[in-house]
Amino acid sequence: MKHEYEAIIGGDDILDDTGGQKERKSWTRIDKLLLIFCALCDFADGTEIDLPGMITQQVSCDIELSSWKEGLLKCSLYIALVISTFFAVALSIRFGRRKLIIISLYLSAISTIACAIVADFNTLLLSRILLGFCLGLRHTLLYVWVAEMVSSQEILAKILMVQSIVYYAGEMWSSVLGFLLLEQIGWRMFFLCASLPMIIPPIIMLHCCFTEEVGPQIEYSDEKEIVTVPNFVGRTTKLGLLFACITFNGWLTTLLVPALIKMFNIKEAGSNSNCSVTMTRGPELLLLGLVNFAAIPSTLLTHCIKGKIGFRKLQGVIAMICIGNFALMLTQESLEVAILTNFIAKFVYGITALNICYVLYDVNYFGTKDFALGSSTACSLGMIGGMAGSAMVSFAPTSSVIFTALVLSAVQIMVLFSMPEVQEGEMEKLQEEEMEKGAQTLK
Repeated sequence: MKHEYEAIIGGDDILDDTGGQKERKSWTRIDKLLLIFCALCDFADGTEIDLPGMITQQVSCDIELSSWKEGLLKCSLYIALVISTFFAVALSIRFGRRKLIIISLYLSAISTIACAIVADFNTLLLSRILLGFCLGLRHTLLYVWVAEMVSSQEILAKILMVQSIVYYAGEMWSSVLGFLLLEQIGWRMFFLCASLPMIIPPIIMLHCCFTEEVGPQIEYSDEKEIVTVPNFVGRTTKLGLLFACITFNGWLTTLLVPALIKMFNIKEAGSNSNCSVTMTRGPELLLLGLVNFAAIPSTLLTHCIKGKIGFRKLQGVIAMICIGNFALMLTQESLEVAILTNFIAKFVYGITALNICYVLYDVNYFGTKDFALGSSTACSLGMIGGMAGSAMVSFAPTSSVIFTALVLSAVQIMVLFSMPEVQEGEMEKLQEEEMEKGAQTLK
């Protein structure tokens, strides 16, 4: 099959003996540019995503917020992020992927500056909401854009792996930076120093390297080449539900670790202690960085075993591990147990998140006709789980949050049994059928 966007990236079609197209294995110029750009964006996103868990306790102590307002401030970014994912693809079709990503980056810079200089709760909340909205747009469009523009599925898998690692590195970096600077320069200046320098490089690269709108959507030179898959709605819904369970368990560590540290600090210092004594600070932030680091080696491991273990088998084993891990976390015996169990939760999240991304951004799973719609919808449904986890940590008792994560781990197993579409070899079969159709068209 010959896509119009293949002409844009400058690659020639390589045909096999039957006339079907084979995937390129060499990196094109656009592949390399996409890799660098995605790495810059994901590092910035990882840094910004982790900041609410780090600084909200200090903000609350500084401007004397109630527990309800503190919780709202914690989860507002994640709620706005999820809502924006539902509009991302529709807006990008209207305005173009590149233009919308540029807008989100500029608005992120403005929101970051506003978060650093505001003096009241309402303005800070609005800034957080705007920042979350921009993050959601960019995060959704970036993956769809890459999946459409990359020259082969093999290279896409490598880019997804690098994106995930750099994202977790951004989370870890913000924790380390918090340990080094947060108490020295205060949360306002820290927010500015941690976020703004990360946003500028992607803006520069978009203006210098992607000077034109490239591939706003997948287009085809012949309507006969458009491929649909059976049970599209069911595929999208089930994948989105599975992703929601995974993101609930993975995202909650960002806010759960500081909350657990604060809980143990209160137990030690007394319930009437000043907030400046009980909040997460100093070396304790390194514990959050340690938990975030756990996803990096597991992501590398997942890429190395790709194709060697079936999707449902791997996800099922991880779900059972999560059930035992969250059961142990429920005991809340000590801070050491809390950090260990959150480390394990983040480690297995690194495996499941990348494993599901291989399906989430595979054009063969959703079909070429509705790929952008299916991928973005499943992603949006999945992020609802992350939003729910963040909201529960912000307002509900930690034991309730952990128990919910345990239940959702069991739900994952039931969802996996209902997903024969991702059984091993099924997507490869679809791809072979598409290649045969492409060969017949060329003949």
